[in-house]
Amino acid sequence: MPATLLDVLMEQRESSGKGLQTMTRVCLMGRLAAGTTAPSFSSWCEKALLPSGNSVTGLLVLLPEGWFQTIEGPAADIPPFLQALRHCSLLRSTTVLACQEDVRTRYFPHWSSAQAVVVRSNYAEIDADGLPKLIADTVVAMLKIGKKLTADRTSPASAAKLVASWEKHFADFMPSNERLAQLHELEGLPSLAEFLDIFESPVDVVVQSEEIWPPERPVVY
Repeated sequence: MPATLLDVLMEQRESSGKGLQTMTRVCLMGRLAAGTTAPSFSSWCEKALLPSGNSVTGLLVLLPEGWFQTIEGPAADIPPFLQALRHCSLLRSTTVLACQEDVRTRYFPHWSSAQAVVVRSNYAEIDADGLPKLIADTVVAMLKIGKKLTADRTSPASAAKLVASWEKHFADFMPSNERLAQLHELEGLPSLAEFLDIFESPVDVVVQSEEIWPPERPVVY
């Protein structure tokens, strides 16, 4: 039996490592509660991700004044971790920077965490129009790190060492202490609680009429 076009497309996706299941990717930032250490929060995240197996991958970057984290995985596996993070007593605040749905390709080979002190003096003067670019630069920087971790076939332990030596590998784009502080100063970014209230709310589709056929006749001008 000759192969169909669908067979060819599915074979191409499988050979390229891209599955048919779409994924969700979320980039967050936050601050630790008073008395919380970076290793304790890292351990908490690792335990919270255990129920999902290895389906959720990503990177937690722990800086002196807070943290950035990007996670990606099947759409059904992301919300349970976000809900646990929402109620985590180790955190003072959690903010969502970006959410991408229908993601086809992973950028992170596994979930890992790393501590770093990143002094780059890249505090930027911005107005309302510059905010999206500031956030996008931060989100893309995390993806670039993930791409490097994947290319180098790192383990979680070697990934932590790679991020810790950021000056050698990620000097041009590593999210900095200053960038984290600046983003926390900005107003209008949704907290994780606000994001989840929208993300998990049912879609209310308003139908004007139960009659769908025949379609309305076009208006003739």
